[in-house]
Amino acid sequence: MTSDAEKIEAFEDYLAGGSAVEEWYDSLPASKCYGWDKFREAFKMRWPPIQCAVKTTRDYEKELLELELAEDSISTIKMKSRVQAWMHVIWVEEALSLTKLAKIEKSSVLIWQVRERLLEVVRDLLDEEHLDWEYFTVAVKTLSTVKLKEGRVKMEKKKRDEEVMERRVRASIADITGHMQCTTILQTTTQCTPQPVNTISSTGTCFATQQQQHQWVYNPLELVTEAQKEALCRIINHYEHHLQTAAGQQAHQAQVAQWFMQHGEQTRITESTPYPLMPGMVSICSGKCFKCGTHGHGSKDCPVPPRDMARLNGKEGAWHAICNRILGPYNRNNMTEIRLIVLDEGNGNGSS
Repeated sequence: MTSDAEKIEAFEDYLAGGSAVEEWYDSLPASKCYGWDKFREAFKMRWPPIQCAVKTTRDYEKELLELELAEDSISTIKMKSRVQAWMHVIWVEEALSLTKLAKIEKSSVLIWQVRERLLEVVRDLLDEEHLDWEYFTVAVKTLSTVKLKEGRVKMEKKKRDEEVMERRVRASIADITGHMQCTTILQTTTQCTPQPVNTISSTGTCFATQQQQHQWVYNPLELVTEAQKEALCRIINHYEHHLQTAAGQQAHQAQVAQWFMQHGEQTRITESTPYPLMPGMVSICSGKCFKCGTHGHGSKDCPVPPRDMARLNGKEGAWHAICNRILGPYNRNNMTEIRLIVLDEGNGNGSS
């Protein structure tokens, strides 16, 4: 097949049936089929060749900086060009190839940047200074595989130890956080002036609340971020805290109904789901018990038994605990303290 006509005729044999190229070929004027050069010119006019992308020196340098020797590849073997080779040797070949494409193999350009990105176990076995890339890559290529294996073992042990320590720290923080949700952490100096007693109806033993004026000094234990505090401050007064009146009770019931309609019964209380406060009870973040909502004792020592009517709703108690943990009892100096009074069921005398 030497003549132009034979070449053009053979070209048709490579066309897919019904393709755009076949349609173009069938509609080609006869004048375009007399010579191979004219035929090629017509073809390129219809389908201009796509210009290949050409990488610049900067592109190759960027690839060189991004070339990594992974941690799990140290002292391991991989097939490369049908030959088994150490991974650090394969890395060397790829790095050297990029330096040649970037035309920096005879210089020390980017050596220290690439060296700093190598794993510590590799850097420790290399010299500090390198004349050029050929010298540097030879140094990496000839590293002792025995020392690399030893270094990897030490590196993995260090990583395991760090993970164990991190788990212990997280567990400790979780324990402290859980404890803070149940305990009011504060230092107090008190001067109490008894006020009239308000009785809270309950089953079994009777309980009452007594208001007392206090001056408190709070020493917070920081376990939260400023962002958490700011976010909570923005929503802490989402629900108005009503007075202990018929209207207040009615408004509170409407708030609770709205909360359950919005969040559902199974939703757990978090710092982003504020819960309505019981009318007439203590203010938020005032250092009260999270179970009964009064002062003078912590949640662990609350004398009100479970399921007693004097107990706070579980969700309200959780909301008090979360706010106190994040913001601390900042309302201690701005409120009237409410104490729980245990009334003797027989004669009505109280004992605190």
